[in-house]
Amino acid sequence: MPPKRKSVSDEATAKKSRKSAFTTEEIMVLLNHYEEKLDIFRNEGNSALVLRSQRGEWEAIASMVNAANPAIVRTWDELVPCEVGAKKFGVFDPAPGSIVEDGTYVTVFCNPATHTADNSVSVARCSNGRLTSTSSCLPCPDDSWVYDATTNRCFKGFAAIANYGGQCDPALTCVGIGLSYDGVPGSLAYTSNLPALIEAGKIAVLSTVTPSNQYSVGIGDSSNQAKYKLLDGTPVSLTDLNPLFVSGQPDDSPANTQTNMVIRSGPNSAIGFDDVTCDKSFGAICQLQLSA
Repeated sequence: MPPKRKSVSDEATAKKSRKSAFTTEEIMVLLNHYEEKLDIFRNEGNSALVLRSQRGEWEAIASMVNAANPAIVRTWDELVPCEVGAKKFGVFDPAPGSIVEDGTYVTVFCNPATHTADNSVSVARCSNGRLTSTSSCLPCPDDSWVYDATTNRCFKGFAAIANYGGQCDPALTCVGIGLSYDGVPGSLAYTSNLPALIEAGKIAVLSTVTPSNQYSVGIGDSSNQAKYKLLDGTPVSLTDLNPLFVSGQPDDSPANTQTNMVIRSGPNSAIGFDDVTCDKSFGAICQLQLSA
């Protein structure tokens, strides 16, 4: 699925009545002198001294721009450009690092596997050196996913794959999960932020996403009993993990046959972890790895 691109409407671009477009010579004069004084213009202080210094430099640049094209007299505040930057979970177009003229509109792009807070505001306008506000780009494809800020990942429960051959593999459900989101990396979910996994599991269990209503996660103790690790080998603290098991668990034997961790409903409908033997009927909590 391509990024959610919002185009600038003809109505939006006509909102400001402006003088003739800058000539190539004017732009070169403006950018050259702007870059020379970049440390002054990037000072975000609001003191009278800072603002007076910045205005003085802009007035000097305006004089040089007007000398380059005497046919059109431009005031200093018409010249203040904006530097296009990144947006959390998105970017603007033109690309970050671009310098755009006052009055120019730039388009918001939200990253793959994210969504916009408000589709009605999809462009920003350069005004006096700053871009106007736009809708936020929010993490995860929609509100049915659980966002884990500690890893920048999104978690969601998915149904079991029916009738696959070979050994039981809890990660198979999540293979290719990111292809629907422009190739965002996806896999079986794991994180040291265990409550985020539980929250995703609760949503899946309460919705009965798969008939068994048990959902594998990327935690296991295959090497040593009760020495749990995430898929990437990170040890899991028993202090954090034990309170999140359903009542009566874990209950593995010394043979350590129960090495697959699931989230399920336990006694009194409490939802939590349980270490079990892998079963092909289990669904899985899958993850998308976002870029910021």
